Amino acid sequence: MGPLPPTDRHSSQLWSCQGHHEDDTCPQKIFRKYIRSKQPRSRELALRGLRNLYAGRMQLLLPDALLWLQDMRADIKLQAIHLLQDIVAQHPASIRGVLSQLAVQLLSCFNEDNAEVRWRSMELFALLLEAPGRKRLLLQAERSLLPLFIHMNEDIPNVAQAAQKALIHAAKLLGWQQLQRLASAAEVWMIADCLLQKRGRDAEQYLKDTVLHLHSPQVPVRDTAVRFLGESHPQWVPIPPAECCGVGAQRGSWGVTGEMVGFLGVIRATLGLLGHYGVH
Repeated sequence: MGPLPPTDRHSSQLWSCQGHHEDDTCPQKIFRKYIRSKQPRSRELALRGLRNLYAGRMQLLLPDALLWLQDMRADIKLQAIHLLQDIVAQHPASIRGVLSQLAVQLLSCFNEDNAEVRWRSMELFALLLEAPGRKRLLLQAERSLLPLFIHMNEDIPNVAQAAQKALIHAAKLLGWQQLQRLASAAEVWMIADCLLQKRGRDAEQYLKDTVLHLHSPQVPVRDTAVRFLGESHPQWVPIPPAECCGVGAQRGSWGVTGEMVGFLGVIRATLGLLGHYGVH
């Protein structure tokens, strides 16, 4: 009988390490080595092995989980999220020092191509908003409002429901009672109005963030982004007087500031993207 192919050799080595104890350094090294494997099966076995080694003390894997969450591969991200969910549930005090870091990393997962990554990351984000020390997450909670609102409109039920739940928790943490009520009732376009009113003159950032969702493979997400842009323009796009366009400028008229030039650049980019997606 010839030698085993590489994948079988890896699996055999990983299986031989299953059932060892946490103080066995050799299995730990082997598991951590194969987490970076190109073979999904090897990665799965390695992560399962580490979870078994640290059963009951999974908070010790927190630094590893934060690192795996940054991996480009969806299966590694998902394993990291599952592990983090267990840590938050079983050892909530252990995440106090990394709450903000973890929340920021999860925010970046909301727009992942993999639907389960989006779903699970929003679920975990909602848990963080109820965890000890959650007051540290006010900034991240506010940053999450627009993407969560947009993903509430996905046609994948698990993602849409997770986004709605996280939005409710974010509004509760921020003390935005009206938004919390609207999110609970899934009053989609009343939520949009509420967000724009809350941001006021800072709503330009919402425009920039919404443009990113025009690239979503989800048609309902793109449609929501387009409609949100349309809803937002009448409320907060400044209409400069004619003098600003260089026609009959009078003393005391507005000057075209760098901020306005940048703002108009954003508008032009948005209109270009709307045209690209066939929206007129």
